[in-house]
Amino acid sequence: YSTILRRCIKLYVDIKEKNIGTRRILRNISFKTERGEMLLILAPSGCGKTTLLKCILGETHYSGCVARNANEKLIYVAQESTLNKRETVYNSLFYTGLLDHPGSSNDEIREEVINLSQRLGLANVLNNEIADLSGGQARRTQLGEGLMRRCNVLMLDEPDSGLDVSTAHFLLTDVRKIISKEHKSCIVVSHNVLPETLHLYDRVLILAPD
Repeated sequence: YSTILRRCIKLYVDIKEKNIGTRRILRNISFKTERGEMLLILAPSGCGKTTLLKCILGETHYSGCVARNANEKLIYVAQESTLNKRETVYNSLFYTGLLDHPGSSNDEIREEVINLSQRLGLANVLNNEIADLSGGQARRTQLGEGLMRRCNVLMLDEPDSGLDVSTAHFLLTDVRKIISKEHKSCIVVSHNVLPETLHLYDRVLILAPD
C-alpha cells in the first residue's frame, strides 16, 4: 500500500470482510480519500456503518487494510456531544490545542483559536459557555476541537443530525471550505443526506444490506 499512499491520497480503505460471530457485517468495501476531498458514506441503519467506523479507527479486527501515511492524522468527531458544558467556547478550543500540541506556545494556540473561530462562525460566541449555545454552534465547537488537533483526515459521524436544513447546510458548507483551503480530506458518515447539501460532496459511497 506504500506505493498507493505516495500519491495525493490521505486515507486508503480496503475491507475484504468483517464478521461478528457467524454474521457477515461488511464485504468488499474499498475507497480512498484525496487532498481537498469530501466523501459521504451513506448507510441506512443495520448496514454496518458503526462497524465500518470501528474498522477505520482500528477498534475492531477485520480482513483487509486501512492505511495512511505516518504523518496523516485522523480525527473522529462523534455524533454525541463530548463538550464540557461549563467551559466557554474559547477555553474548549484553547485547551484542546494546548494539550494536543505541548510544543506550541500559548500565543500560537491563541492565534489558532481566533483564526479557527472566524472560519467556523464562532467569533461572536467565544466567551459564551457551551451550555448557552444553539445546537448548530455546539456542533461547530465540537468540530473546532477536532480541527484544533491539526488533523489531515477528518471523520464526522452524523454532523447534521438534529439540525434544521439551513443550519446543516451552512455547517457543511463551512466544512467544505476548510477542507478545500487546507488540503485536508473529510469523511462524513450519515444515514440520511439532505438534498441541499449533496452538491458539497465529491463522491458518495452507499452501503447496502448484503
